[in-house]
Amino acid sequence: MNEASLTMSPAVAYYRPDPTLEERFDEINSEVQNAAGAIAQNTRDKILNFFLVAHAIIEEHSAKLIWSEIFNSGAQTQESLDYVMEDMNQSHREDLLFASEVINGSLYTKLQQTRGARNELAHNYGQPLKWNGDLKQKAKTAIEGFDELHARCVP
Repeated sequence: MNEASLTMSPAVAYYRPDPTLEERFDEINSEVQNAAGAIAQNTRDKILNFFLVAHAIIEEHSAKLIWSEIFNSGAQTQESLDYVMEDMNQSHREDLLFASEVINGSLYTKLQQTRGARNELAHNYGQPLKWNGDLKQKAKTAIEGFDELHARCVP
């Protein structure tokens, strides 16, 4: 291994999920609106999956944004990227992005709300769900938060 390969920064790529969060949202919303009564288990699984996917891609984008915007080029190593992605929790990533003025207060709040919704659903799975109202709004907030974060990562 030569010296040049030791100092090269790893490439950072950002992606959008397929299907998109909007497509997942529309599918869930349609199923809920067409259902009579309680939300079917299959749809409940889609709601949980929506928030798990949204949170996972927000985590990845947040980590990569910290690495590319806050770390100086000399510190942008594979080890530092691994640290931010694997050893730093999402709450700390959000705090650091906000404190470093990489993201604004509005986006910071959206990311916090998305993480909170994901945690609530994941830890209370099996509890009754009410899509229309608060949960539906949280899903819209997750889409907005991801779109804003993605736009910040990929100008």
